Amino acid sequence: MSDFYWHHRTIRYIDSRYPDDEPIIKAHEFSYDVGADEYSGFTFGDSVAQSLQEAEWIAEAFKHPPVVEADYATIEMIESPFGNPQPSFNFKWIDKKVFKHG
Repeated sequence: MSDFYWHHRTIRYIDSRYPDDEPIIKAHEFSYDVGADEYSGFTFGDSVAQSLQEAEWIAEAFKHPPVVEADYATIEMIESPFGNPQPSFNFKWIDKKVFKHG
């Protein structure tokens, strides 16, 4: 099992059924392995701050370009490994490069 880090970045949501609509930008959690230069994964669950520090991390995500583009037209609910429903979308990576602070 490798060690990994996570932080917040944004996903740009489009709806291919309505190409003239403005995209929606939301913050999500992205993970990357220690020492890696590219993201290894992310969640489609909306980021919700549980503390002031986490709210600041989420706000920081909006200062950088989106990492992924997802299409609302392709949403389907799947079962998580814990048995809960979770959304899944067709998506494409815009930029997998890990943004490192400092």
